[in-house]
Amino acid sequence: MGADPAVGPEIRLLVAGGLYIVTLLHPQLFFRWARAGAAIQVRSDQPIPNSAMVVVARAEAKIQSSALFDSQRVYPVYVCNSTWRWNYFSGFNGQSRAFETFMGRAAFTRRARWDANQLVGPDGSDGARPLDVYIAHEIAHMMVADHLGAFGAGRLPSWVSEGYAEYVARRDTFNYDEARLRLLAGDEDFVTVDATVT
Repeated sequence: MGADPAVGPEIRLLVAGGLYIVTLLHPQLFFRWARAGAAIQVRSDQPIPNSAMVVVARAEAKIQSSALFDSQRVYPVYVCNSTWRWNYFSGFNGQSRAFETFMGRAAFTRRARWDANQLVGPDGSDGARPLDVYIAHEIAHMMVADHLGAFGAGRLPSWVSEGYAEYVARRDTFNYDEARLRLLAGDEDFVTVDATVT
């Protein structure tokens, strides 16, 4: 049986787009395993080891120090261990290790190595920073979107948006006085932003 000729390609495209949006709003349908911390719920397409809860606790400590933290909110993080899931939810993002989307207000990561507190990148290498930092960074974006609304958060300059996310994610390990001196001195080796962060 062929396709109904009365249903045009525009209608089929509209239905497919609608189904895609539904899956973005309800990604848990694609992630069988789940573990919840106090504020972060991790879902994965592979079993989640006990060591994941140490990483989640570290990320929670970071986000709980933010003035935008909502203790009534659950922050979902979806770990895409399979390449097709990452491609599906990220729109074939070949650069990032993690991202946050206002649609469904969730964070997605590439494959996690929980025991090592590392996030695997597009090339298979470990991230420049620990996994808990990547998680806290993306949740900070979610907190800003909760506070300002998706439209307000989207209008922020990237240096504000990314700067605040980095402040939440790394303020317990980042030496601001040293960084300021290196920046003012024109230190060419000084890198203020990890280019893999989005």
